[in-house]
Amino acid sequence: MRYLLASIFSCIILIITIDFLLFVKIGHYRNYEYHDCLYPTPYGRIESRLIGEDRLIKSGDSIRTSPYKLMLWISLSPDILPNKNDLVIIESLVLYNSNNGAVVLSKLGMDSGFNKNGGKEYSSKIFLFEGLSLDYVDYDLDIVLSIKGFSSLNVTNKHVHCKINRDYQEGDIFLANQ
Repeated sequence: MRYLLASIFSCIILIITIDFLLFVKIGHYRNYEYHDCLYPTPYGRIESRLIGEDRLIKSGDSIRTSPYKLMLWISLSPDILPNKNDLVIIESLVLYNSNNGAVVLSKLGMDSGFNKNGGKEYSSKIFLFEGLSLDYVDYDLDIVLSIKGFSSLNVTNKHVHCKINRDYQEGDIFLANQ
């Protein structure tokens, strides 16, 4: 009886393994990403994220790389409640290569209101810059911003500097066979 149960169990494991191999294949991914930049302030935090485009390079293998998009937003502390007329104003934004100082993005004069995101916190709408053809090196982000309209908060020409460092990752992923 013991051998019969062991044989049945072995057959079940074999069937599961064959089923897995027939219906799942292993792909490989390479992710040329960056660490998010978080800059704490007395009124909340300034956040940025540099994300590469996903591309399938051959059956099951994918890569995330250039072109990139830069997302930037300001999250307020839960005790700060914005009004509908309150604005974040990006006076200037410069993204440059940390190695050689080459400017890859420069913008002036943008503004955004605030939205409630989930719980009790408010964030600015996301400033989005797409189609950035970047080398995979570290970058620096310099921002000058103002926050206008708050009765309890008045930020004028606040300079923010963030390092955006590489975060390369790779590994295997399981994909369903088609």
